[in-house]
Amino acid sequence: MASLGAHTAVWTACWDEEGAERAASGAAAAGLDFLEIPLGDPVAFDVASTRSLLVPTRPSLFMTGPHLVNTAAGADEMIDCVGEPNVFAHLDTFHMNVEEKGFREPVLRLGERLRYVHLSESDRGTPGTGNVRWDDLFDALAEIRFDGRLVLESFVHPDPDMTSLAALWRDVSRDPEEPLREGLPFLREKAEGRGLTLG
Repeated sequence: MASLGAHTAVWTACWDEEGAERAASGAAAAGLDFLEIPLGDPVAFDVASTRSLLVPTRPSLFMTGPHLVNTAAGADEMIDCVGEPNVFAHLDTFHMNVEEKGFREPVLRLGERLRYVHLSESDRGTPGTGNVRWDDLFDALAEIRFDGRLVLESFVHPDPDMTSLAALWRDVSRDPEEPLREGLPFLREKAEGRGLTLG
């Protein structure tokens, strides 16, 4: 059974007590299974000391420069090289729209190695309003019997650091509630219409 969550930027730009409360109550009201909380300072986090942690290999492209892994093929090769059971693939539809030739083949290539997917529109706004080929993505997820985590990622409330890092130059939706009001039901319909059971 797949679980459905959302990035905290759907509700708040600030991860303080007030922002945490807004995000947690919003996620509960939306019937989500979990919240993705961004790690403020990844350099300070020692992954090696946390052997029980699941470590994602995330293909991505940031406007500021290249990364070690930019495609699902690269993630697949990296997982082979690392050879540890706690390393898995994390795809992001925003980055797939730029780096991949489509949405189906990367999912099929990774198969059971794919355990986490950011569901973000081509402009980081409301899913279903841009260029992401959602049918291809969800058809492939159903084909591999995906049972990992699906995450609504829309930067309607980005923090200042994220705004710069993600090259956000404008509002990504008509209003801050649009991703929850329209995008979340759209994603649920796509998943459930293909027999993907959401937690």
